[in-house]
Amino acid sequence: MIKINSTLLSILVICFLAGCTIANAPTGPSVSIVFDNQQLSKNCKKLGDVIGSQGTIINYWFIPEPSLLQGAINTLKQQTMSLGGNTAYLRKNIDSNTSITLLGEAYFCSTSTNH
Repeated sequence: MIKINSTLLSILVICFLAGCTIANAPTGPSVSIVFDNQQLSKNCKKLGDVIGSQGTIINYWFIPEPSLLQGAINTLKQQTMSLGGNTAYLRKNIDSNTSITLLGEAYFCSTSTNH
């Protein structure tokens, strides 16, 4: 009986520790974050909606809020990059006691003025 309990405890600890990581910063071209009170350039094309979220009901107790925010931003940037974008237009922050969720839109903004 003790062996079953220690095995179960080991599995729970491994699952718990795996849930305490934050999303890594994306590699590759940089993605700019633009807030909803800023104006986008006329050379920007919307590619789709993106969501950055970090935290669960279990791990929010053990991860500092700045780390949760950075993880949510990293996820938002990764999704923007996966759509071919270089700018994430941040629309809304969904308040929660256990996670940070950012809603936005992915854009590709050309630096050329000829478009």
